[in-house]
Amino acid sequence: MKKTNFTITVVLVMLIAGISIVSILCQTRAFLGLSFNISYTVPSYIDVTLDANGGVFRDSSTIKQTVLKYGGTYELEEPSRIGHAFDGWMDKNGNKIYNIDTFAFTSRCQLTAKWTATDYTVTFDAEGGTGVPLYKGVNYGHTYTDMPTPTKAGYTFGGWYAEFDGSDDAWIPYGRAYMFTHKLSIHLTAYMEDWADYANKGFRLISCTQTGGWALPPSSADKTVMFDCYENGYGTKKAYSSITYYSLSSGWHDFDAIFDGAYAKLYLDNILIATSDIYSSLGIGYNSSNVIFIGIEAGSTEIPPTSYNFFNGYIGNISIQNNDVVLGSTGAINTYTCAKSDVTLHARWIESYTVTFDAEGGTGVPTCKNVYYGQTYTDLPTPIKDGYTFGGWYAEFDGSDDAWI
Repeated sequence: MKKTNFTITVVLVMLIAGISIVSILCQTRAFLGLSFNISYTVPSYIDVTLDANGGVFRDSSTIKQTVLKYGGTYELEEPSRIGHAFDGWMDKNGNKIYNIDTFAFTSRCQLTAKWTATDYTVTFDAEGGTGVPLYKGVNYGHTYTDMPTPTKAGYTFGGWYAEFDGSDDAWIPYGRAYMFTHKLSIHLTAYMEDWADYANKGFRLISCTQTGGWALPPSSADKTVMFDCYENGYGTKKAYSSITYYSLSSGWHDFDAIFDGAYAKLYLDNILIATSDIYSSLGIGYNSSNVIFIGIEAGSTEIPPTSYNFFNGYIGNISIQNNDVVLGSTGAINTYTCAKSDVTLHARWIESYTVTFDAEGGTGVPTCKNVYYGQTYTDLPTPIKDGYTFGGWYAEFDGSDDAWI
């Protein structure tokens, strides 16, 4: 039989289908003794279907269709699900894809979300921001440092906070999982319109006291900012400050209560304001009935006593860890220690603006600086110019109706 040479071009819709065609042609070639030159027209783009499998994407959809470039690698949007943590993607056979960031998409496919059940759910309210999931599954006993960061035009994200309206159901239980003995760091960012109420009503940002533990009460005599911390076998030691709650300005403040193994220390807005006497036992003491609450004084059970006043304000960036690290104003934005309940967190937004500098022939200054409403800056740049002394920065007003600040 005379052998014939010719070329077949296969237009792939699916790479797998193309392989199947090649296999058939090769078998035909062997049977007929024909010679083939086979070439492929590779698709430029691939259809990929993402199935949230009981979860939802940021736009609340459960199925997402996307078109990806052939052979490319992509960071796919992760869905979220109440009571679950996202555990990656599975292929059509139920096999987990372990390195989705380096997975090369070369054929039409459907990926299905894989989930692991969790203890509790954090629900996010981005307050007009974008780019965050609706939920995050969290496990009790863990501190998370990968909380999502939303974006909003004209604002800087200031962290996640919970609302407390002063009612007897506005509190967050933290149980007994975070009662660290030899090292302890507690961080909270809190807001009150009038901080005098904290002193007058005996509020608690956080409390773990019942003949043991620790708390942030106002001092009984002059209502100063204070950190109570019980020493094992010796009784309560106090880190007193000279700053009263009456003197705190309206708005947000950062509180860091630290036990470093020898001393209890209290920081307010990144500044050390109080240090206790030394702990001879080198450890914090707890009672078997101690529990931790956010927003109310702790009692001897996991239900707070209604005889106390419940906090009225906002508390966010909650972190309770087994170390002596001061998180301060910037380090805790993406940190959340899991409560012993489901929690709804709201995004805090800080108005941000841009100051643009015109050095008028001088040098040594940046083009612009990002600033936040309500803050005073004492570190503005100082330009230099030969033969001149810098006399400060000014704004220009030309008498028009848009020349005002």
